[in-house]
Amino acid sequence: MNKFVKIPSNEGGSFTQARNLVNFTIPDNAVYDLSQSYVNLDISVDVVSTLPALDPYYNVEFRYNNSTICPSNISLVKNCRLTSRKYGQLADVRRVDILRQNLNQVLLSRKQKDGQEYNSFQRGFSDNGLKVSPWLEARGEGTVPSRYLNHPIRIPLSQLFNIGSSTNYDATKMGETKLHLELNPGKFTLHQTQGAGTRTTQWGQTQNTTFEDITGPAPETLTLTTKEPFDTLQDSPFWVGQLIDITGTQVGNAPALSQQNTITGIEWVKGGANDKKIVLTLNASLPVLAALGDNYTDVICDGVDWQSASFNVNNAEVVLKALGNPMPQDGMSWTHFSTEEFTTAQQQNFRHLFQLEPDSVNVLIMTPDGNDLNSTKQDLSTFQLRLNNEDLTDREVSVYSGLYNDRLNMTLVNMGMKPRDLSQQALNVTEPDAADKYSENLVLIGNPLPMTANEKLLQVNLNNTANGTTKLVLFKEIPRTVKF
Repeated sequence: MNKFVKIPSNEGGSFTQARNLVNFTIPDNAVYDLSQSYVNLDISVDVVSTLPALDPYYNVEFRYNNSTICPSNISLVKNCRLTSRKYGQLADVRRVDILRQNLNQVLLSRKQKDGQEYNSFQRGFSDNGLKVSPWLEARGEGTVPSRYLNHPIRIPLSQLFNIGSSTNYDATKMGETKLHLELNPGKFTLHQTQGAGTRTTQWGQTQNTTFEDITGPAPETLTLTTKEPFDTLQDSPFWVGQLIDITGTQVGNAPALSQQNTITGIEWVKGGANDKKIVLTLNASLPVLAALGDNYTDVICDGVDWQSASFNVNNAEVVLKALGNPMPQDGMSWTHFSTEEFTTAQQQNFRHLFQLEPDSVNVLIMTPDGNDLNSTKQDLSTFQLRLNNEDLTDREVSVYSGLYNDRLNMTLVNMGMKPRDLSQQALNVTEPDAADKYSENLVLIGNPLPMTANEKLLQVNLNNTANGTTKLVLFKEIPRTVKF
């Protein structure tokens, strides 16, 4: 019978940028389906409020390098290595974050990308213009306060290594296996959704945050009723424990209304004059309206910024699927990537010669921008590759042209991969329009390579319309076979 085995990391405690090495020891007593196995990183958030006495809860989102990039889970791992006691190094991938972050944009359809948001770092805006952090259990009705959650970030072994797609990894023959990860938590920062000044961009429809007028005399006002009804509670931008900034226009002798309150209760009214409207209960009363004619009109609310926020990678474990009835085999074949990073002063017409391993069969070239993750188009217009002094195409290749897509498809198919989204656009986490949230243009340059007896020389020529290339990362795919 198949079973899942959890193995904690050799290192205990939390992981930081200064303490970012994680190691696992996989015993040699089972056969594993690595394609169904993954690394689990338990992450919690710690938010400090400007009004801690009100005990508010905030909508948290992760950003990579303070950018608009939506990072894949793999982007938390910078480098990774897999070794076995009997066969030595099986794979050693440098900058696996760049490799998989960009490949995922091509290999996964948009529905697949959207479907993975539930267990990822970040979520794009939904069709109703809202997004809720996976680290916040936002309770949208009742009086029970919301709460922060520990959220597991799952990284499939197939994202770390090509051998991670193996459905029959025989550790009894490969020997004790060690998995090494170098994490990259220092690249991540926390940002607030629905903070101050965001009511027109992050709260869904603007009318979601408008309320009925408050009329005097009113010695105590502990509730606000929305002007507009909500067809479904999912369109509500409110949660219990949310800190909001309430303002309104004074009429008569009403005192100024500019007050910060937490929401202690939410009711979605069913029936009557306020059918489908939302009533918010506040932790404290709004200012007293002493007389008839003292009113508040144009009552609205907005968000309130936190003071600071941080996160912790609390622990790590690898979850392995052990097979009860494995298929017998006399060896294994897989491919792995070797990496070469190259940085230079800005070159509008970039020319450089790279040495490739004799048995490399595919090359992928990525051009990460200043955020050092997404391979963005920037100002790249055309390119051409030359192998051992022979052009791989009969002309320069224009980015996004038919020849460009042909070469990329050819490379991915030669790698045994199936492209599903050739739009090559990455998710922009700040785009509130769900239809336009894929808006960052990416570039992946690829070409198959022949096996050779000696090292190959690859000349890379990149032409930019302005500025220039400053960094390239080459990933060279190399096959490997072992016999038992």
